[in-house]
Amino acid sequence: MGPEQSEPISLKPSHGSEQSISPLELAGQVLRRAREAKGLTIHQLAASLHMGDEQLEALEAAQLDNLPEPVFIKAMVRRVASKLGVDPNPLVQGLNGSPRLQTCSANRWDTQETKEATASPNLLLPLSGLAALAAGLLAAFHLDQLGPITRKFAAMPSAPEPKAQPQTISGMEEVAAEPSSPTSTASQSIVVRSQEPSWVMIRDGEGAVLFEGTLNTSKTFNGEQGLEIYAGRPDLVSTSQEGVSQSGTPLGTIDQVRWYRVTAAPSRSE
Repeated sequence: MGPEQSEPISLKPSHGSEQSISPLELAGQVLRRAREAKGLTIHQLAASLHMGDEQLEALEAAQLDNLPEPVFIKAMVRRVASKLGVDPNPLVQGLNGSPRLQTCSANRWDTQETKEATASPNLLLPLSGLAALAAGLLAAFHLDQLGPITRKFAAMPSAPEPKAQPQTISGMEEVAAEPSSPTSTASQSIVVRSQEPSWVMIRDGEGAVLFEGTLNTSKTFNGEQGLEIYAGRPDLVSTSQEGVSQSGTPLGTIDQVRWYRVTAAPSRSE
């Protein structure tokens, strides 16, 4: 005799009245219900994903002002959903058509790709119509299956994920920061710049987080062991050795959101 089936987790209006909900709010509610169904705290889930508690809280609460760029929000939704066993594709597809994120993107970056369409009320989904979607996404979560195993899992520290291997640029094993001029002494300090305010996470060669947040200007770090950089906008972020005026080459294109390893190179000699 198989396990007794429980009601799947669903989303309903808090006061019984029909409301409207944006795709970002839907994603946040689905991820929060999935996390709670697994018996995980925000801290446990955030630690297992190597992200800050405040970022996960902002994502679940759909606090757009406290989240990074839209392209990185989509990556966050995909990572969190996959970790919780929820199909991320419907959630990400909803974000792709979200006028709220498009408006945010237009306000943050003046690019040629800015959408001309303005937000329309009919693009917001009624909450009653999202209940079926939420139920479908979370049908796998049955409360009776989250008993002793879930409580044991919640009480234990989250198992560490394999450390993401930093990506490379142009097929090189490591990316050398723009070196100092031939007449200067080689510096082991690496300067990280962003053309516009953008979210980045920077770790040292041993994986310790040196900086996480919005990079408004430039920051200098000890590059003796190299740096690992995860940028929400790789096309805006570049590196160079201390004392070099050039902004350097961007880490990657706008859609190449991943880890990059940067090392300090010795000064060139003619």
